[in-house]
Amino acid sequence: MSKRRGKPKVKFKQNKDNESPLYFPWMVMCNGCSNPKSRDYPRLGAKGIYVCDEWKNDFKAFEAWSRRNGWEDGLKIDRYDLEGPFSPDNCAWGTIKREAPEPVRRKIIPSLPNGQTILSDFLDN
Repeated sequence: MSKRRGKPKVKFKQNKDNESPLYFPWMVMCNGCSNPKSRDYPRLGAKGIYVCDEWKNDFKAFEAWSRRNGWEDGLKIDRYDLEGPFSPDNCAWGTIKREAPEPVRRKIIPSLPNGQTILSDFLDN
């Protein structure tokens, strides 16, 4: 991957997978978690964020999960636990507004007697 004016210029071989509109988001996600030269690496891979093996090793598995779980053009992948991996049980597709409404942060709060947790949004003041 080379950069031009701060934006990544991605070079890859043309094949059936990269004709999918989900291929580029998958590639950026995987690259940001594993390539120290990626502009996303400091906030992902350098902090221990990774892509689960199921998705990292199989674009078709990521594509199938995405289509079953609400992907539409224009949505962005979002992690419930911001310290957790990109994986089926920790991700959802959402709008940028849903993903980052100004100073709102996500916090997992232990709340149920059986040890389950809930995801809560709260404002930083």
